[in-house]
Amino acid sequence: MSDTPSQPTELSQEEMRHRRLQRLGGLSLQGSSPPSLTPSPGTSTLPHTKTTSPEGRKATPTSSATRGDVMEVEPLPLHRQKKARSPRTTPTILTDHVIRPKAKRSYTGELARAHSLPSPSTPHSSLISLLSQIFRVSLPVTGSNGAGSKDFVPLPQLSQQLRDLGESAYVDVRDLASQLLMERIPLFHEARLDQGTTVADGPSSLPSYLADHTHSSAPSSSLAPRLTNQIAGEGAMAYLLDCYDRSLHESRSTLKVRSPEVDRAAVLSVVSQIVVSFSSLLLTDWLDPPHLQIPTSECPSLLLPHLLSHPPLPTGFLPDLILHCHTHSLPDENLLHSVFHPLLVNLQELALHANPLCDNVCDIFFAISELTSVKSEGNFRPICSLMTSDRLWLTSSDEGCHALQFQTLIGPFLSLSGLLLEWAGPTDKLHPRHTPNEALSALTETITQKLNICRNEMFKVLHSVLRCTETRSKALDFFQATLSLNSRRANLHVDRHVVSSDGFMLNLSVVMQKLCDKIKPSMVDPHYLYRPNSRLELTSSETRICCSSKWFTDTQSQLETRGVLSGQVKFPTECFLMTVHCVHLTWTTAIRHLRELRRELYQIRRNLRLGNVPSQVSQQLKGRESVLQKMVTNMEGLILEDTETLGLTMTFLCQLARWLCLQLAGPDEESPSLPLPESVPVEFAVVPEFFLEVIADFLIFAAQ
Repeated sequence: MSDTPSQPTELSQEEMRHRRLQRLGGLSLQGSSPPSLTPSPGTSTLPHTKTTSPEGRKATPTSSATRGDVMEVEPLPLHRQKKARSPRTTPTILTDHVIRPKAKRSYTGELARAHSLPSPSTPHSSLISLLSQIFRVSLPVTGSNGAGSKDFVPLPQLSQQLRDLGESAYVDVRDLASQLLMERIPLFHEARLDQGTTVADGPSSLPSYLADHTHSSAPSSSLAPRLTNQIAGEGAMAYLLDCYDRSLHESRSTLKVRSPEVDRAAVLSVVSQIVVSFSSLLLTDWLDPPHLQIPTSECPSLLLPHLLSHPPLPTGFLPDLILHCHTHSLPDENLLHSVFHPLLVNLQELALHANPLCDNVCDIFFAISELTSVKSEGNFRPICSLMTSDRLWLTSSDEGCHALQFQTLIGPFLSLSGLLLEWAGPTDKLHPRHTPNEALSALTETITQKLNICRNEMFKVLHSVLRCTETRSKALDFFQATLSLNSRRANLHVDRHVVSSDGFMLNLSVVMQKLCDKIKPSMVDPHYLYRPNSRLELTSSETRICCSSKWFTDTQSQLETRGVLSGQVKFPTECFLMTVHCVHLTWTTAIRHLRELRRELYQIRRNLRLGNVPSQVSQQLKGRESVLQKMVTNMEGLILEDTETLGLTMTFLCQLARWLCLQLAGPDEESPSLPLPESVPVEFAVVPEFFLEVIADFLIFAAQ
């Protein structure tokens, strides 16, 4: 009688778990392994599970951050110095459920569908084959599809584990995919170290977004690890994006592939979920080898090149990543802040040094617009919340207009100017002194087209901030601070060093007028002009159409006594009236500036024609005449020939005229009619004079 072959001993769940944790501990990058991502309190009913590391030390679960923590987190300074983490002496091993999501979701995408699916149970060979195709790795039971391809990377440790234990080597799809990536991602660093990186390799050989962050004065020992880590990280990031893209492609073909063996939809949803989770860890340097870990302030975000590239990120990846970071946390670290704050500052720096003729200037604005458009529960927008809770959202009033325009998160985007003198230095080839007359008109037309594209994206950004209830007041605070600091622009003589540039104010004016597009005049409360805490910051001494300061103060007291001013102010009222103030400060100064240039040009030409200047001064005046002519041409092209901006301003001023007519008719009339009332209605009498002046100035200027 032949001997019966011995059957493999069936492992218990506890033994399977113990072996898996031992193996994951061995794959950790020199004693460091990624932490388990925990959701915010209330987002999951699953209890925390204490795990034991291979050395027998217990890793206790950490408390996770609530959404309030996201709003109140201490923001990083401009140079993005990362808060020191606690030592990783007792790392938490990536366990069965890398992500513990909320019970309900209101967003769409691969990650959303994954949350509602149980961990799929799939035959071993079919599962290994599918994961091998998505992650481009060579594993046992892979079959003939790609097993011998050079694009498939062998994973010796996981392969040996699968050969020895078979299906007992993993608990479910999440576990297997996590083990696979834990072995695959470190290979990017190992490959880079094998190739070697020297200071001579960069920064000249690096992309511009990385070369700009590489300082030649940095020590060579620091520069080499930085370049090694950055390039390896970029490779790992590109790999994860490709995996996500392949999972999407497989999902689209799922309906065509009817496989009774593989629950493809469930597997692919879990794969997308795991890829997003590992991407967040990669972006926070939790997957970097300890000896290569450097402050994130020294390198740009790994997402930056992919966000600005063509083709763009895989469909759904960015929303899934934002919402994953919003609902999960790391030990002693806010995940959303750690992943996206460096990216926001990178975009801010790019916008600060951009001009309308840069090749990728529109991509910068598309990126910030896409980030702020992602929303989660209800209408909450995580990136908008992150931006407005940061100290860089709004500077102190003591720092002045320059800090507001160039040091806030949103200011540099609004500073993109079409006026050449605002960004072209004296030695720049685009300075009016060096630009030929025949090229200036075509140049101004190109600038105008790009400006309108960027302004439209900035409208989307601020519209997203305003639509989110939690961040709306912060956007209005930004408008209020800008108008308050630029109140001197209404003066007859303006010191341009203490106010914002014309380009900044023109951009803000266009954005605010777009925000008022759907506001009807009847929605604007005229009593807002009496409120002492009005965002317009009008004083009792403000010149008004038909009332003295004393009469205004007495009427204001009467209205306060009657409780008229105690009601809640609605958004249409504040937005519309602040836009009137912004248009006044923008166009009054811009028109005056253009008239001054024209007047100076006329005087120079008159003096040259009459010969009233010495010969040695004549040459200087001719040079000044040439520059002035180009400045006038540039400014006229951006203001008078920009039909889109002119039409937008004219439409808004017509709305303002309708609102003034409603106040002239009195509170009991729905529309004005002739003859007008004998006594001036109170609502019309208290309107500031500049409400009429801005209409008159603009119409006269446009007619000329």
